[in-house]
Amino acid sequence: LKGIKKAVYSSWKPPVQEGLKPVMLGFKVSTEGRITAHHLVQSSGDPLQDRAALNAARSLSLWSQPPAGTQEDLDVCLVLQKCKSCD
Repeated sequence: LKGIKKAVYSSWKPPVQEGLKPVMLGFKVSTEGRITAHHLVQSSGDPLQDRAALNAARSLSLWSQPPAGTQEDLDVCLVLQKCKSCD
């Protein structure tokens, strides 16, 4: 999960404004580590921020190998939130 989070945050370019609420993205990860789908789970209420998060998700195609023994695709949720202390 850390690999997905790092990749999304490095590609995420949210609007520069205070008070933005978090946006939640969902990912489907195959047993081989491929990102096979992504979608908006919960909107931030700001269309520009939601679009920026989805654009960052689209840039992903491969995650590191899932844990050994994973026999089914994984559903992963990631919450993105811009904050001053995160910069």
